[in-house]
Amino acid sequence: MYFSYNNQNYFGTVSDDISINTIAVTFSGRIYNRQKTGYFTFDGGLGLMTYKDDTKIATNKVNVKGNTLGFNISAGVGVNITRNLCLVIGFNFINGTLSQYDETENGVKKRVTLNESEYQSLSHIDIFEGIVFTF
Repeated sequence: MYFSYNNQNYFGTVSDDISINTIAVTFSGRIYNRQKTGYFTFDGGLGLMTYKDDTKIATNKVNVKGNTLGFNISAGVGVNITRNLCLVIGFNFINGTLSQYDETENGVKKRVTLNESEYQSLSHIDIFEGIVFTF
């Protein structure tokens, strides 16, 4: 592939490996139905979001790392399969904004501070399902 990067022309491949992780304190609650055969669950929390991007552009290796404060909310529905086993399905919304990051390109590290119009959103919605064992 031919492309231009930093005012230079290159021939090669482009690859990108991005990971966004959250470590948070979360508060949870459940509301059971009258028959106790299922429940509605809700969660909310605040924590640290980490962003990591390992990129390769032809022969250039670019690594971007950043951290920010984020929050999460989630909701779901659980249905009892047995007395101690439930099937759960729901969604999780995670929100955070990256305003600065560390960039390492070919061994040269620099701190990049973004203007407000350039802030990068780390927001995403996850849909989850699972089996919950209670005792």
